[in-house]
Amino acid sequence: GAPSDIPSDAPSAIPSVSAILSDEPSMNPSSLPSVLPSAIPSFSGAPSDIPSDAPSDIPSVSPIPSNEPSANPSSLPSVLPSAIPSFSGAPSDIPSDAPSDIPSVSAIPSDEPSANPSSLPSVLPSAIPSFSGAPSDIPSDAPSAIPSVSAIPSDEPSANPSSLPSILPSAIPSFSGAPSDIPSDAPSDIPSVSAIPSNEPSAAPSGYQNVALGRPTTQVSTRAEGGASGRAVDGDVNGLFSANSVTHTTLVSGPWWQVVLEKEYEIQEIFIYNRSDCCSNRLNGVLVEIFLNGVSMWSTSPTVMGSSTINVSPVVLGDTVKLSIPGKLRFLHIAEVQVMAYT
Repeated sequence: GAPSDIPSDAPSAIPSVSAILSDEPSMNPSSLPSVLPSAIPSFSGAPSDIPSDAPSDIPSVSPIPSNEPSANPSSLPSVLPSAIPSFSGAPSDIPSDAPSDIPSVSAIPSDEPSANPSSLPSVLPSAIPSFSGAPSDIPSDAPSAIPSVSAIPSDEPSANPSSLPSILPSAIPSFSGAPSDIPSDAPSDIPSVSAIPSNEPSAAPSGYQNVALGRPTTQVSTRAEGGASGRAVDGDVNGLFSANSVTHTTLVSGPWWQVVLEKEYEIQEIFIYNRSDCCSNRLNGVLVEIFLNGVSMWSTSPTVMGSSTINVSPVVLGDTVKLSIPGKLRFLHIAEVQVMAYT
Protein backbone atom coordinates (compact mmCIF):
# COMPACT_ATOMS: atom_id res chain seq x y z
CA GLY A 1 0.00 0.00 0.00
CA ALA A 2 1.16 3.59 0.44
CA PRO A 3 4.31 4.09 2.48
CA SER A 4 3.83 5.10 6.08
CA ASP A 5 4.23 8.76 7.04
CA ILE A 6 5.57 7.64 10.42
CA PRO A 7 9.21 6.69 10.46
CA SER A 8 10.18 3.27 11.69
CA ASP A 9 11.78 3.01 15.16
CA ALA A 10 14.38 0.58 13.81
CA PRO A 11 16.36 0.87 10.64
CA SER A 12 15.34 -1.17 7.70
CA ALA A 13 17.64 -3.97 6.55
CA ILE A 14 16.79 -3.04 2.96
CA PRO A 15 17.88 0.32 1.63
CA SER A 16 15.16 2.76 0.87
CA VAL A 17 14.54 3.30 -2.80
CA SER A 18 12.38 6.34 -2.88
CA ALA A 19 11.43 7.99 -6.08
CA ILE A 20 11.51 11.27 -4.20
CA LEU A 21 14.66 12.08 -2.34
CA SER A 22 14.09 13.30 1.19
CA ASP A 23 15.49 16.69 2.16
CA GLU A 24 15.72 15.58 5.78
CA PRO A 25 18.21 13.08 7.08
CA SER A 26 16.93 9.85 8.57
CA MET A 27 16.64 9.90 12.36
CA ASN A 28 18.04 6.40 12.30
CA PRO A 29 20.38 6.21 9.38
CA SER A 30 20.78 2.92 7.62
CA SER A 31 23.90 0.87 8.11
CA LEU A 32 23.93 0.35 4.36
CA PRO A 33 25.13 3.01 1.98
CA SER A 34 22.57 5.00 0.15
CA VAL A 35 21.97 3.90 -3.42
CA LEU A 36 21.67 7.57 -4.42
CA PRO A 37 23.95 10.27 -3.10
CA SER A 38 22.63 12.47 -0.40
CA ALA A 39 21.69 15.99 -1.40
CA ILE A 40 23.37 17.25 1.81
CA PRO A 41 27.02 16.58 2.36
CA SER A 42 28.04 14.71 5.43
CA PHE A 43 29.86 16.67 8.16
CA SER A 44 31.27 15.63 11.42
CA GLY A 45 30.22 19.02 12.65
CA ALA A 46 31.26 22.69 12.17
CA PRO A 47 34.97 23.28 11.38
CA SER A 48 37.11 23.70 14.51
CA ASP A 49 38.57 27.11 15.46
CA ILE A 50 41.52 25.36 17.09
CA PRO A 51 44.37 24.37 14.81
CA SER A 52 45.32 20.73 14.64
CA ASP A 53 48.20 19.60 16.84
CA ALA A 54 49.67 17.61 14.01
CA PRO A 55 50.14 18.76 10.43
CA SER A 56 47.79 17.44 7.79
CA ASP A 57 49.14 15.01 5.22
CA ILE A 58 46.99 16.69 2.58
CA PRO A 59 47.87 20.22 1.57
CA SER A 60 45.30 22.87 2.18
CA VAL A 61 43.59 24.05 -0.98
CA SER A 62 41.95 27.25 0.05
CA PRO A 63 40.77 29.73 -2.58
CA ILE A 64 41.80 32.58 -0.25
CA PRO A 65 45.36 32.27 1.15
CA SER A 66 45.66 32.83 4.87
CA ASN A 67 47.54 35.93 6.11
CA GLU A 68 48.65 34.08 9.22
CA PRO A 69 51.17 31.28 9.18
CA SER A 70 50.06 27.87 10.46
CA ALA A 71 50.97 27.09 14.09
CA ASN A 72 52.01 23.65 12.85
CA PRO A 73 53.03 24.01 9.24
CA SER A 74 52.37 21.17 6.85
CA SER A 75 55.20 18.92 5.72
CA LEU A 76 53.89 19.34 2.17
CA PRO A 77 54.42 22.49 0.13
CA SER A 78 51.55 24.93 -0.09
CA VAL A 79 49.64 24.76 -3.38
CA LEU A 80 49.21 28.55 -3.29
CA PRO A 81 52.05 30.88 -2.29
CA SER A 82 51.90 32.43 1.15
CA ALA A 83 51.01 36.13 1.33
CA ILE A 84 53.75 36.62 3.97
CA PRO A 85 57.37 35.80 3.10
CA SER A 86 59.23 33.48 5.35
CA PHE A 87 61.83 35.11 7.68
CA SER A 88 64.06 33.73 10.33
CA GLY A 89 63.48 37.04 12.11
CA ALA A 90 64.36 40.76 11.71
CA PRO A 91 67.76 41.45 10.08
CA SER A 92 70.58 41.67 12.62
CA ASP A 93 72.29 45.01 13.40
CA ILE A 94 75.52 43.15 14.22
CA PRO A 95 77.81 42.29 11.31
CA SER A 96 78.52 38.64 10.68
CA ASP A 97 81.76 37.25 12.11
CA ALA A 98 82.45 35.45 8.85
CA PRO A 99 82.18 36.89 5.33
CA SER A 100 79.23 35.94 3.19
CA ASP A 101 79.85 33.75 0.14
CA ILE A 102 77.25 35.79 -1.75
CA PRO A 103 78.05 39.41 -2.62
CA SER A 104 75.78 42.05 -1.17
CA VAL A 105 73.53 43.72 -3.75
CA SER A 106 72.34 46.85 -2.02
CA ALA A 107 70.65 49.69 -3.89
CA ILE A 108 72.38 52.17 -1.54
CA PRO A 109 76.11 51.51 -0.98
CA SER A 110 77.25 51.60 2.63
CA ASP A 111 79.55 54.44 3.78
CA GLU A 112 81.21 52.12 6.28
CA PRO A 113 83.47 49.22 5.30
CA SER A 114 82.43 45.73 6.40
CA ALA A 115 84.01 44.47 9.64
CA ASN A 116 84.63 41.19 7.83
CA PRO A 117 84.87 41.90 4.11
CA SER A 118 83.45 39.37 1.67
CA SER A 119 85.78 37.18 -0.35
CA LEU A 120 83.73 38.05 -3.43
CA PRO A 121 83.92 41.40 -5.23
CA SER A 122 81.21 43.95 -4.50
CA VAL A 123 78.54 44.27 -7.19
CA LEU A 124 78.33 48.03 -6.56
CA PRO A 125 81.44 50.14 -6.04
CA SER A 126 82.26 51.16 -2.48
CA ALA A 127 81.77 54.83 -1.51
CA ILE A 128 85.09 54.65 0.40
CA PRO A 129 88.33 53.91 -1.50
CA SER A 130 90.37 50.96 -0.36
CA PHE A 131 93.65 51.71 1.43
CA SER A 132 96.28 49.43 2.83
CA GLY A 133 96.89 52.09 5.50
CA ALA A 134 98.56 55.52 5.79
CA PRO A 135 101.26 56.24 3.15
CA SER A 136 104.74 55.24 4.21
CA ASP A 137 107.32 57.89 5.17
CA ILE A 138 110.11 55.61 3.94
CA PRO A 139 110.92 55.73 0.20
CA SER A 140 110.57 52.52 -1.77
CA ASP A 141 113.76 50.56 -2.45
CA ALA A 142 112.71 50.05 -6.06
CA PRO A 143 111.34 52.69 -8.45
CA SER A 144 107.63 52.69 -9.17
CA ALA A 145 106.50 51.63 -12.65
CA ILE A 146 103.82 54.33 -12.51
CA PRO A 147 104.85 58.01 -12.45
CA SER A 148 103.88 59.99 -9.38
CA VAL A 149 101.09 62.50 -9.96
CA SER A 150 101.38 64.80 -6.97
CA ALA A 151 99.74 68.23 -6.80
CA ILE A 152 102.81 69.46 -4.86
CA PRO A 153 106.20 68.50 -6.39
CA SER A 154 108.76 67.11 -3.97
CA ASP A 155 111.80 69.22 -3.07
CA GLU A 156 113.89 66.10 -2.62
CA PRO A 157 115.02 63.86 -5.48
CA SER A 158 113.89 60.23 -5.42
CA ALA A 159 116.34 57.72 -3.94
CA ASN A 160 115.52 55.46 -6.87
CA PRO A 161 114.32 57.58 -9.82
CA SER A 162 111.45 56.29 -11.94
CA SER A 163 112.10 55.08 -15.49
CA LEU A 164 109.13 57.20 -16.62
CA PRO A 165 109.29 60.98 -17.04
CA SER A 166 107.76 63.14 -14.32
CA ILE A 167 104.37 64.69 -15.15
CA LEU A 168 105.18 67.82 -13.09
CA PRO A 169 108.54 69.62 -13.35
CA SER A 170 111.05 68.98 -10.61
CA ALA A 171 111.81 71.75 -8.10
CA ILE A 172 115.52 70.81 -8.34
CA PRO A 173 117.37 71.36 -11.65
CA SER A 174 118.60 68.27 -13.44
CA PHE A 175 122.32 67.70 -13.99
CA SER A 176 123.76 65.27 -16.49
CA GLY A 177 127.10 65.20 -14.74
CA ALA A 178 130.04 66.34 -16.85
CA PRO A 179 129.77 69.88 -18.32
CA SER A 180 128.92 70.23 -22.00
CA ASP A 181 131.66 70.89 -24.57
CA ILE A 182 129.29 73.15 -26.53
CA PRO A 183 129.05 76.76 -25.30
CA SER A 184 125.63 78.09 -24.31
CA ASP A 185 123.95 80.66 -26.58
CA ALA A 186 123.07 82.76 -23.54
CA PRO A 187 125.32 83.52 -20.55
CA SER A 188 124.66 81.65 -17.32
CA ASP A 189 123.38 83.49 -14.24
CA ILE A 190 125.81 81.39 -12.15
CA PRO A 191 129.56 81.92 -12.62
CA SER A 192 131.53 78.94 -13.79
CA VAL A 193 133.81 77.34 -11.22
CA SER A 194 136.34 75.25 -13.10
CA ALA A 195 138.69 72.91 -11.30
CA ILE A 196 141.40 73.64 -13.90
CA PRO A 197 142.24 77.36 -14.38
CA SER A 198 142.59 78.61 -17.95
CA ASN A 199 146.03 79.46 -19.36
CA GLU A 200 144.49 82.23 -21.48
CA PRO A 201 143.63 85.63 -20.07
CA SER A 202 140.04 86.77 -20.24
CA ALA A 203 139.15 89.03 -23.17
CA ALA A 204 137.33 91.31 -20.74
CA PRO A 205 138.56 90.84 -17.16
CA SER A 206 135.91 90.81 -14.45
CA GLY A 207 135.26 94.26 -12.89
CA TYR A 208 137.03 96.11 -15.70
CA GLN A 209 134.71 98.80 -17.02
CA ASN A 210 134.17 102.34 -18.26
CA VAL A 211 134.05 104.40 -15.05
CA ALA A 212 133.26 107.64 -16.94
CA LEU A 213 129.89 106.45 -18.28
CA GLY A 214 127.11 108.80 -17.15
CA ARG A 215 129.40 110.77 -14.78
CA PRO A 216 129.20 114.59 -14.33
CA THR A 217 130.91 116.64 -17.09
CA THR A 218 131.72 120.29 -17.80
CA GLN A 219 133.30 122.26 -20.69
CA VAL A 220 134.47 125.80 -21.30
CA SER A 221 131.38 126.74 -23.33
CA THR A 222 128.60 125.21 -25.45
CA ARG A 223 127.68 126.17 -29.00
CA ALA A 224 124.20 127.67 -29.36
CA GLU A 225 123.24 125.05 -31.96
CA GLY A 226 123.88 122.31 -29.39
CA GLY A 227 126.75 120.14 -28.21
CA ALA A 228 126.32 119.67 -24.43
CA SER A 229 129.28 118.22 -22.52
CA GLY A 230 127.29 115.18 -21.31
CA ARG A 231 127.12 113.77 -24.86
CA ALA A 232 130.72 112.53 -24.48
CA VAL A 233 129.72 110.04 -21.70
CA ASP A 234 126.29 108.89 -23.01
CA GLY A 235 127.60 105.51 -24.23
CA ASP A 236 127.07 106.40 -27.94
CA VAL A 237 130.25 106.57 -30.07
CA ASN A 238 128.38 107.87 -33.16
CA GLY A 239 130.55 110.69 -34.60
CA LEU A 240 127.82 112.45 -36.62
CA PHE A 241 126.92 115.80 -35.09
CA SER A 242 123.38 115.41 -36.46
CA ALA A 243 122.98 112.26 -34.31
CA ASN A 244 123.02 114.47 -31.18
CA SER A 245 125.88 112.57 -29.56
CA VAL A 246 128.82 114.96 -30.16
CA THR A 247 129.92 117.78 -27.82
CA HIS A 248 130.79 121.21 -29.26
CA THR A 249 132.27 124.35 -27.70
CA THR A 250 132.27 127.86 -29.08
CA LEU A 251 135.40 129.22 -30.74
CA VAL A 252 137.61 130.11 -27.76
CA SER A 253 141.29 130.20 -26.85
CA GLY A 254 142.38 127.07 -25.01
CA PRO A 255 139.04 125.16 -25.05
CA TRP A 256 138.63 122.28 -22.52
CA TRP A 257 136.28 119.46 -21.44
CA GLN A 258 136.39 117.23 -18.31
CA VAL A 259 134.62 114.36 -16.53
CA VAL A 260 134.51 113.90 -12.74
CA LEU A 261 134.65 110.20 -11.82
CA GLU A 262 133.28 110.81 -8.27
CA LYS A 263 135.68 108.21 -6.91
CA GLU A 264 139.38 107.36 -7.08
CA TYR A 265 140.25 104.70 -9.66
CA GLU A 266 143.49 103.12 -10.89
CA ILE A 267 143.07 104.19 -14.50
CA GLN A 268 144.55 101.83 -17.11
CA GLU A 269 143.20 103.02 -20.48
CA ILE A 270 141.44 106.00 -22.06
CA PHE A 271 139.50 105.72 -25.36
CA ILE A 272 138.74 108.93 -27.32
CA TYR A 273 136.26 108.96 -30.24
CA ASN A 274 136.44 111.97 -32.60
CA ARG A 275 133.76 113.70 -34.64
CA SER A 276 133.40 111.82 -37.95
CA ASP A 277 131.34 114.01 -40.28
CA CYS A 278 133.98 116.81 -40.52
CA CYS A 279 136.80 118.71 -38.88
CA SER A 280 138.48 115.74 -37.15
CA ASN A 281 141.82 117.65 -37.28
CA ARG A 282 140.57 120.01 -34.57
CA LEU A 283 141.68 117.43 -31.92
CA ASN A 284 145.30 117.60 -33.10
CA GLY A 285 147.50 118.63 -30.19
CA VAL A 286 144.88 117.71 -27.57
CA LEU A 287 146.23 117.33 -24.02
CA VAL A 288 144.85 114.45 -21.96
CA GLU A 289 145.36 114.70 -18.16
CA ILE A 290 144.50 112.64 -15.07
CA PHE A 291 143.85 114.60 -11.85
CA LEU A 292 143.64 113.50 -8.24
CA ASN A 293 142.16 115.99 -5.77
CA GLY A 294 142.80 118.84 -8.25
CA VAL A 295 146.44 117.91 -8.86
CA SER A 296 147.62 116.72 -12.30
CA MET A 297 149.03 113.21 -11.87
CA TRP A 298 149.63 112.21 -15.50
CA SER A 299 149.31 113.69 -19.05
CA THR A 300 149.87 112.87 -22.72
CA SER A 301 149.26 114.49 -26.17
CA PRO A 302 148.13 111.79 -28.62
CA THR A 303 147.18 112.20 -32.26
CA VAL A 304 143.46 111.64 -32.56
CA MET A 305 141.95 111.29 -36.04
CA GLY A 306 139.02 108.85 -36.01
CA SER A 307 139.60 107.38 -32.54
CA SER A 308 142.51 106.79 -30.22
CA THR A 309 143.41 104.29 -27.47
CA ILE A 310 145.69 105.67 -24.76
CA ASN A 311 147.47 103.16 -22.52
CA VAL A 312 148.20 104.45 -19.03
CA SER A 313 151.26 102.53 -17.86
CA PRO A 314 151.92 102.18 -15.07
CA VAL A 315 148.38 102.68 -13.83
CA VAL A 316 147.55 106.08 -12.38
CA LEU A 317 145.24 106.78 -9.46
CA GLY A 318 142.84 109.58 -10.35
CA ASP A 319 139.34 111.02 -9.94
CA THR A 320 139.11 113.41 -12.95
CA VAL A 321 140.07 113.21 -16.64
CA LYS A 322 140.47 116.42 -18.68
CA LEU A 323 140.94 117.13 -22.43
CA SER A 324 142.17 120.57 -23.56
CA ILE A 325 143.92 122.42 -26.40
CA PRO A 326 146.14 124.92 -24.58
CA GLY A 327 146.99 128.26 -26.28
CA LYS A 328 144.93 127.61 -29.43
CA LEU A 329 141.88 129.53 -30.71
CA ARG A 330 139.75 126.56 -31.65
CA PHE A 331 136.49 124.63 -31.39
CA LEU A 332 136.61 121.47 -29.24
CA HIS A 333 134.23 118.62 -30.11
CA ILE A 334 134.22 114.98 -28.89
CA ALA A 335 132.00 112.00 -29.77
CA GLU A 336 132.85 109.84 -26.67
CA VAL A 337 135.45 109.50 -23.88
CA GLN A 338 135.82 106.14 -22.08
CA VAL A 339 137.98 105.80 -18.94
CA MET A 340 138.78 102.17 -18.18
CA ALA A 341 139.61 100.93 -14.68
CA TYR A 342 138.97 98.05 -12.26
CA THR A 343 136.06 98.63 -9.90
